[in-house]
Amino acid sequence: MINLLPQKNKKQTQKAFMRRSIVVFGLAIIILIFTQIILSFSLFFIVDSYIKNSASQIIITKEMAQKEGLEESESKIKNINELLLSFQINENQMTPITDDLFEIIDANKDNSVKLESFLFNIPTNIKIKPTVSIKGNTDTRENLVSFINILKSKNYFQDVQSPISNLLKEEDIDFSITIELKRQ
Repeated sequence: MINLLPQKNKKQTQKAFMRRSIVVFGLAIIILIFTQIILSFSLFFIVDSYIKNSASQIIITKEMAQKEGLEESESKIKNINELLLSFQINENQMTPITDDLFEIIDANKDNSVKLESFLFNIPTNIKIKPTVSIKGNTDTRENLVSFINILKSKNYFQDVQSPISNLLKEEDIDFSITIELKRQ
């Protein structure tokens, strides 16, 4: 097509076209900005509600964890109290193991009887009696039998047990004796 407009009108037309193009482009940018703002607001509200929901879930979880921790602590405390009560019952029903025990055993032995070790067995079950295992050495079988009989005669002990293997040798005897203590 041939353009027959004068040069002056051509420039005006081009300027008007440029103005319209700038206005359309500007309006498009403004519409784009408003759209972004509207989407940003909706995104802001969605994120805000998500954060509030997460915060409330965190609080609920902490409260549940505290309740579970409290329940767990309560059960542990209950178990410890039961254990302490069983120890207390045990302690109340048992003759205290004191220096008296060592004095009774030491005072009633002959100089030829040498004690090497004491092993205390104090069970947590009330029905089982506490025991003391003694290991030692003596010169003769007669000294060992005499020591065992003296221990059996003491009221401090429930029972004194000596295995037959202690009596096999006549001299230089390594012995072991188990003494069952009385409960009060």
